Amino acid sequence: MNYGEILKNAREKKNLSIKEISFTSKIPHDMIAAFEEMDIVRIPVRVYARPFLERYIRLLGLGDEFSAGDFLNEVQPKEPLVSLPGGGQRKHIPRFMVAAGIAILIGSSLIAYGFYQFRFYIFMPKLVVKEPARDIATGETAMRIKGTIGPDASLTLNGRPIYSDEAGEFKETVYLASGLNTLEFEAVNQAGKATKIIRYILVKN
Repeated sequence: MNYGEILKNAREKKNLSIKEISFTSKIPHDMIAAFEEMDIVRIPVRVYARPFLERYIRLLGLGDEFSAGDFLNEVQPKEPLVSLPGGGQRKHIPRFMVAAGIAILIGSSLIAYGFYQFRFYIFMPKLVVKEPARDIATGETAMRIKGTIGPDASLTLNGRPIYSDEAGEFKETVYLASGLNTLEFEAVNQAGKATKIIRYILVKN
């Protein structure tokens, strides 16, 4: 069963983009995309991925159709036990080694989980303004703005929301007044950290 397609169809029926779901659910943007594409390379280890997947399934109201366990068993099937060549007996592994291995796995998963959860508090949100690329003087009162922001950030221009697509790209036409205009772009992530870029545009009469 293509669980990823079910997730994507349910999201689209609610008219929600991956960016909107990520912002409201606190599920990383790239993880949602990996779930919907059933990308076994990008989906994290089971211990880390499961709580995010359960939250996504619950948010879309799909709990009666399948569980996080069903999904993960499909993309990360457990490997069967293999007998040793020649019919030999499996070697006994000391319990302390098994416990140590489990502890290392859980510890690594918790570290990865903590990094994803708190990366907003560590890094400033990405913001690139491609147009206008610098301060300029022009005789036009209409100007196209264009750029990209990080997947978990929201953007404003002089306090007005600017919307981006699922790839984080934004573009829009703004209208300028005669004289000196200030364009203040501000990207804010879920932790409230902000990146600002200011462009000064002089409109000549």
